[in-house]
Amino acid sequence: MLDIYSLVSVLPRLPLLIESLACFDDNIFVGTKEGHLLMYKIELRGTYNKDGTEEAEVSLVKSSKNFSKKPISQLAVIKEFQLLISLSDTVISIHDFGSESGSFPVLDSITKTRGATLFAISVLRDPAKLNEPKVNMCVVVRQRLLVFHLKGWERKFEEAANVKLVVPDTPKAVIWANEALYVNVAGEYQRMKLNGDFFKLFSIDKNQEPKIVLLADGRLAFGLDDKCVFSNQEGNISKEPLIWSGVPQQIAQDAPFLIALFPMHVEIRPYDPPGKGGEAVQKVDIQKAKIVCEARDKGIVYIASPTAVWALRTAPSIQLIDRLVLGKQFELAENIAKYSSASEAVKAEWFQRIRNLYAFQLFCDQDYKKAFDLFFQLGTEPPQVIGLFPDFLPSNVRNSMTYPSKCPELTGSALEKATFALIEYLTEWRQKLNFEIMRTAEGRSEEETAKTLAQMQIVDTTLLKCYLATNPAMVSPLLRLPDNHCNFEESERSLKKARRFDELIILYKNKGFHKKALEFLRRELENPESTLNGHQRMARYLVEIAKDELELVFQFIRFVIKASPEQGLQIFTDELYECDIIPREKVFEFLTRNAPELLMPYLEHVINIWSDNSEIFHTALGEAYIKKAAGLLKQGGDSDEVAALRKTLQLFLGRSVYYEPALLLTHLPLDCMFEERALVLGRMQRFEQAIGLYVHVLKQAEQAEKFCEQFYDRNNIDGSQVYYLLFKTYVRPPEPNTLGVLLNDLPTTERNLEEALRILRRYSNRIDYAKGMELVPFNVTVNELGDFLLTAFEVLTSKRRQVELMKNLHYAEYLQVQLGRIRREGENFTLTEDDVCDICKKRIGKNTAFIRTPDKKLKHYMCGSSARQR
Repeated sequence: MLDIYSLVSVLPRLPLLIESLACFDDNIFVGTKEGHLLMYKIELRGTYNKDGTEEAEVSLVKSSKNFSKKPISQLAVIKEFQLLISLSDTVISIHDFGSESGSFPVLDSITKTRGATLFAISVLRDPAKLNEPKVNMCVVVRQRLLVFHLKGWERKFEEAANVKLVVPDTPKAVIWANEALYVNVAGEYQRMKLNGDFFKLFSIDKNQEPKIVLLADGRLAFGLDDKCVFSNQEGNISKEPLIWSGVPQQIAQDAPFLIALFPMHVEIRPYDPPGKGGEAVQKVDIQKAKIVCEARDKGIVYIASPTAVWALRTAPSIQLIDRLVLGKQFELAENIAKYSSASEAVKAEWFQRIRNLYAFQLFCDQDYKKAFDLFFQLGTEPPQVIGLFPDFLPSNVRNSMTYPSKCPELTGSALEKATFALIEYLTEWRQKLNFEIMRTAEGRSEEETAKTLAQMQIVDTTLLKCYLATNPAMVSPLLRLPDNHCNFEESERSLKKARRFDELIILYKNKGFHKKALEFLRRELENPESTLNGHQRMARYLVEIAKDELELVFQFIRFVIKASPEQGLQIFTDELYECDIIPREKVFEFLTRNAPELLMPYLEHVINIWSDNSEIFHTALGEAYIKKAAGLLKQGGDSDEVAALRKTLQLFLGRSVYYEPALLLTHLPLDCMFEERALVLGRMQRFEQAIGLYVHVLKQAEQAEKFCEQFYDRNNIDGSQVYYLLFKTYVRPPEPNTLGVLLNDLPTTERNLEEALRILRRYSNRIDYAKGMELVPFNVTVNELGDFLLTAFEVLTSKRRQVELMKNLHYAEYLQVQLGRIRREGENFTLTEDDVCDICKKRIGKNTAFIRTPDKKLKHYMCGSSARQR
């Protein structure tokens, strides 16, 4: 049990019977049964009597023996207006206690209150108007509740208009709570609004004396047998009551305590948190106590018996806090600090100290979640909290931390539970620090920013260690965060110790230590028991950094190519990692020098997938196809493989228009691959030589026609002559040595007049008629040329008709223009002095240049020119 209050004897033996008490500051008013009113000033001197009670210096300020002819049932003080409210002889009276006279002059006697049994005063203080509080009074007159408002410095109460509160029985208790009333009617506690609405709370025995107290935190306490039941101002009842040692006669509050009067003692218990039936915080022996009155903000409670008055004075708040903290009663210590009269700055210091000690105690009691939540609310810096764990901080840093007592040893399940709670705490701190980092651009100093980043590093590094200890799967997501601030050396050491090599590689990558990561992966290639999947992990790493660290990729890719050329190629072509932005010229040069076997598939991907039209890549791919095909042919390779490769090459040569044909021609062998040579010659527009290869070397008349179909272009001088050249090749075969081939037996070139005439007939519309007729031998009959000549005549006739039609159309258009000119020139008009410019509105003079628009408006020439320019 704690000595919260000390007992002070104020009026030990009053020769009158005390009926009521009221107090403010160091003054008390005593109302007696004989109708006397006494006002005393109390000064506590800090000296003690033989019985251990503290002495008080009491002086009578004023008194009135004729205050009332009846007992003074109730008193209340409104110190801001120096008013004393009394209930005597069933009437409410208003007195001036600040009068210089030796009595208490009556300012008003409210006759409407005749029959009153009790009243309640509400003083609502507006922080902006400290000297002008709003004062309400409720008076119980039989079954009616009369409401009055104080008219400020007129010091007069007026009955509230339109407020008529009627209840079925005379209330035995009433109290204000803001703008509502709480009453006890016929044994039932109710909440009543001034508009007459009421809300039933709960009932008590009608023979029991009701008790209602408004608490400092805004809640209400109701007496129910040996309990106090708590409610908020909406009428919601708390499930946890405060339990007394018996049924009290009266209760009052002195935050954070409730004080109950019993016949032989006074009992003191905290109401936040409420007692649960255990011992009271303090019991004070006072016999026959019947009245209790609180001196707000003074830490003094006055208690009266019929003939004596005592004061309960609290010890200094700091002493109480020290005692409670020592006894590990942190919540009560915090509440005492909360309701003390100390300054806000002092209270803040007390709160910080109490809560820090409370959080540490919660940690020692293994209530880790609650402890860390409190540490976070207090803003305790992470290193101080992390230091509670054995291995999360370097030993020199942890040894520099100070704590209220020795930190508990954490092992087994306790360590695991505490680590999970620490993860939540650090995650919250991480969000907070991230927000502070985002505010860096808003004018924070470099020192503040550096401190925040240092804390972030500690938080992230500790989170990594926590995850390694409890949930290793969370390490990778942490390391992949773009705002990850893990300390590199400490994290590397922890990951190696835990053999988390995949996560170690992520750490290297995100911190930019790519060479270190690749060296580690290279060493792991030689370890058959490695968990890093050999060259596959290195290939994945290389493709992830290829677009930014290409030179490093060139340095280490050889280890991947050696194991798997396909994966080596994928490093430069993987679609998931935007490999298409890697400088292709550099990759081309590297593969040409170091991995020529990958050059062809790389160029195929660049051209076919990424649609690159660079001449260098198309030429290089053609060259690669030619060299490979020529090599296979020379070695007598597999016919299917050679056929597939040559088909791919021919498709490429026929479709691509971006390679350099002259360069490819130099790589084509002279004794084979004539189809490819013909396609290249076609791109060089050497059509006659190409057609000669198809007709006289390859003996492929059908392919020769397909070649002409591919390269025919009526809008191109050379391309429009390919069918003529095909016809010519049959009529006047070229010399074998002009075909550009080198064979042991040169092919014979013979005239094929039948095939020539077929070409002439089939493609007559694509062959120049005059040139074609020049090549026709004299021994060819007109009958054999019938189709050709008929087509030629039809085409020429059609062209002639088209020319004549166009000539007539142009002439008609010419006549229309001339007719319009004559019509325009035939118009005339008269310019008068009334004609003005449509733009400047000024008169158009006789010698002024002007314009007449089609809508017959007149404008000065200069005005019209300026308007067109704008």
